[in-house]
Amino acid sequence: MSGTNGSGGSAMDGLVTLALVGTARHNSAADTATNTPIDDLTAPLPTEEPERALLLRAGAFAIYRQAGKTSRETIELPTPAAPETRPPCSPGAATLIGRMLRESNVLLPEALERLNRAGQRLPFDLLPDAFNGRNEEHRKLLAPVLGERGRWLSHFVDSWDWVDATLIELAGKLPPDADDIWQEGKLEQRLALLRQARQFAPERARAWVEAVWKQEKADTREKLIECYEINLSLADEPFLEAALDDRGKDVRAIAIRLLTRLPGSAFATRAIERADAMLDHRDSKLIATPPKEALTAWARDGLTVNADKERHKSKGARALLLTEALAQVNPVHWQERFGLTPDELIDALGEKNEWMQEIRDGWTQAALSYKATGWMLPLWRWRHAVEAEAKRYYHSDPYTGQLLYHTAENERRSFAFDMLARYPIKASSSQQAQQWEEAIRAMPQPWDEEFSRAYLDGLRTFASSLTPGMYQSKTKVVAPWVETLTVAQTALAISSIAEATQSFEFAHLEEGKFDWRVNYAHTQLKDFTNTMRLRQQLYDELP
Repeated sequence: MSGTNGSGGSAMDGLVTLALVGTARHNSAADTATNTPIDDLTAPLPTEEPERALLLRAGAFAIYRQAGKTSRETIELPTPAAPETRPPCSPGAATLIGRMLRESNVLLPEALERLNRAGQRLPFDLLPDAFNGRNEEHRKLLAPVLGERGRWLSHFVDSWDWVDATLIELAGKLPPDADDIWQEGKLEQRLALLRQARQFAPERARAWVEAVWKQEKADTREKLIECYEINLSLADEPFLEAALDDRGKDVRAIAIRLLTRLPGSAFATRAIERADAMLDHRDSKLIATPPKEALTAWARDGLTVNADKERHKSKGARALLLTEALAQVNPVHWQERFGLTPDELIDALGEKNEWMQEIRDGWTQAALSYKATGWMLPLWRWRHAVEAEAKRYYHSDPYTGQLLYHTAENERRSFAFDMLARYPIKASSSQQAQQWEEAIRAMPQPWDEEFSRAYLDGLRTFASSLTPGMYQSKTKVVAPWVETLTVAQTALAISSIAEATQSFEFAHLEEGKFDWRVNYAHTQLKDFTNTMRLRQQLYDELP
């Protein structure tokens, strides 16, 4: 850029000099000329205010100098964002959702669902918060409400490429340029496309994966083979069988997990043959005879040969082999083979079976893997009964709580109501408290109006009974209400929200009778009320 005497610096120097000596010595426009488009821009400034004109002209020229030169080559500008098809949400809703985005509030998924159902989008100023640090559940809810501007912006930052991948997965069909995306897209886009193809065009999906399988890294192969869980069929067996020899340990583990879910496959046949040789029913008793050592060929199917000494102590590899062998067989097989119900099979083990723990764990893993609904409640009761007989009740295994989630909905609902009625304020033992908590958590969500009312009534009774004496027990936990508040705050029926916004009436505590557990419960109950008030505000803004 050129100024007076061909120098931008000379033009600015003239302006600075004039400012120093004073505008009273200003003779004409030539004194402040820059020989740039700034002169035409500032020409209309009134002459009766020379000080103001000088400052505006100097400021405009300073910005002009920083702007850079026009390229001699044509620069291809990005295609602008498409016009918005959805209106933005109200300012009140935007304030609430903005807060939830920044805090990762538990109500965020519900807020985004309601925003999407209303056919609205996030305002532009919330897009940066929406793009960053979201889990998969949030991303699936966020993508539809980002609007055209949000989708457009996501193409300019690598960490925002989840938007396109999520939209592909939510489309419900393969895009016209599916093959191009598979060949050239980023990994997240390709995985989203593969999940869609597994659902709508499984043969095409298999062809895609098999063509690139050997060239991909282990962590990518792991993600690709995980997609085979969608629409799994016997047509996938050859690929999964070959994956048992993959050099990646995690890839092999996923292949084993998927093959166990393919009845009629060669893997399922091998698994049943192994398990049948280890478990028999004679004289009304179940007899376990795990082998002393694993065959070398079994390692390919995931049966380890190294003993887990810390877990099984003296039993060693035999215990581990028995558990893993049973975990690979649908437990319905034992019903068909021995003609017994799950409860009868459990009873047939007897009370002093040396392999009871291994059989229980193997059947539990198998029931969860195969979603054997009829086994869930018998196993759940069995595991709790065994734990209750221990010297001290430490309920910490990862399986028991999962079992109740997979029972029939009517059973879960009945069980939750039963627990509310049986233990209205506190449970009689840690075992009962754990069962109570699991029953409430497993109640089908969202809760219906009847259960929501029953829960709130019980919660208020609990709050009004909170005293230090409630916790005077040798058991670890006897008042599980507080542990279920995180579930209730999102599961309560909409019709019960207004009631849930009302403050609790706490029991009067004697002066000086402080108990940290009572104080903690008070804090959690107040937080619950505040969350319910926030949820009510959300409904007011997004009916």
